[in-house]
Amino acid sequence: MSSSRAPGRADAPAAPAAVGEGADQVRMVARVLPELVAVATAIALAFGLLPVGLGESPQALLHWVVMSEGATLMFMCSLVDVASRLQRAPPWWAGVLGSGALLVAYPQVPALVIGALREGLWIALPFAWSVLERLRELWTLPGSSTVEKQRRRALAFGRLYTGLVLAGTFVITSFIEFLTIAPDGVAGGVVESLGPWFLVVFFSLAAFDAWRVHRPAFAARPRNLWPRFDGGDTARLDPL
Repeated sequence: MSSSRAPGRADAPAAPAAVGEGADQVRMVARVLPELVAVATAIALAFGLLPVGLGESPQALLHWVVMSEGATLMFMCSLVDVASRLQRAPPWWAGVLGSGALLVAYPQVPALVIGALREGLWIALPFAWSVLERLRELWTLPGSSTVEKQRRRALAFGRLYTGLVLAGTFVITSFIEFLTIAPDGVAGGVVESLGPWFLVVFFSLAAFDAWRVHRPAFAARPRNLWPRFDGGDTARLDPL
């Protein structure tokens, strides 16, 4: 005696997995898209393709982008490190007090927000999108799964290590330029010529890392983009 099955009933258990994969894809797009916009802006800066009226000058805009990233790297790493080690979300008033304390420790952050508005919508909108997305992640981080906490730790600290590597490379390049100054004493202009390309590399690696941590291989073996610098801290979630 043969039994008949309703069509599609055998595939029903796969629905939750499909929903989970879809949510992961949405999170990945939300995390990668601001980085890709930043890559496009850096490329436009490198080729002098910025719209008329954007910023005071390409050099001033380059300086602002570098300062904004440098000022927020340690800020975000501190927040992610604390939030990922909490067992549950703190009360709202503790979050307000903690944010205020961090703003006192990093007073340049509000100035960067004001600077982004002065640079125009091409800069302000991606900057605001990136900041709001990071704040959303921080707010939901204490209640997230272990792999999600490791994912966000890998992104925050990977961004910091990428910045340190590129900053060291930039210093070495500047030193080489200093040693090869022209006879008339005029340098070759490393900041003007190579500065935008350092930003292209930085944001490209950030976008790649956002894609990397959402791959199944990361869940099986959580690792930082720079494992030699990380020393396994990505996978460590010691409670506070």
